[in-house]
Amino acid sequence: MKRQTFSLLACLAIATVPVGVVKAQQTAELLNSALRSRENGDYVSAEQDFQQAVRIDPENASLWNYLCSTRLLASNYKTAIDACNEALKLSTKYVVALGNRADAWTYLGEYDKAMNDINRAIALNPSYLFGYQLRGWLNIYKNDGDRIQSAKDFQRVLRTSPDNSSVMTGLGIVQMDLKDAFGAIRWFDMAIAISPKYAYAYRSRGIAREMMGDMTGACSDWRQAKNYGNKQVVQWIQKQCR
Repeated sequence: MKRQTFSLLACLAIATVPVGVVKAQQTAELLNSALRSRENGDYVSAEQDFQQAVRIDPENASLWNYLCSTRLLASNYKTAIDACNEALKLSTKYVVALGNRADAWTYLGEYDKAMNDINRAIALNPSYLFGYQLRGWLNIYKNDGDRIQSAKDFQRVLRTSPDNSSVMTGLGIVQMDLKDAFGAIRWFDMAIAISPKYAYAYRSRGIAREMMGDMTGACSDWRQAKNYGNKQVVQWIQKQCR
């Protein structure tokens, strides 16, 4: 009887313990596959792998956040929010998930919701650089945005990340809003020196040059912006440039 009992317990151990191991292995394999797909720009395959991973391990907040960020990269903002919601249900103080959800809200034009999320993320982690960068942009996008706070947030990011061309462009836009076109152009020049194909910086520098009455320079910048994929400038070129 003792031998039979021992054998039964041994069999139960063999049958049950590896289930968790297999689950972890499957999840790890799917995670690695998804990340490889993301690096190659295949967001569809990456999303499929992450969806399968969260079905295997639905209590894993990190996997839900990966699914959220993948959907962000694929410009699927509403479903990205759904995935981030799941991550935040499991981990209410998940700073990166708050940042990702704020990013998705921003793309959807829901600036107040984005601001709420990003302020919460910064409160949880005062060193969260992406939070300051996004809040800087939100204060530009919002009609009642605080441009001074925007500049402070961008400057804080630059102290740690001095080659951030997006932040330099944001600082240039703040200068334009303050009617300092010359100061704005200096920031755009620095952004373009770091990222020579940054369409939004060319687009913005063109506006600053237009403010200064330099339509030749403005049109040159807008054409560069068009070459690098900015569609907003097409109409400006048609109406104002020869």
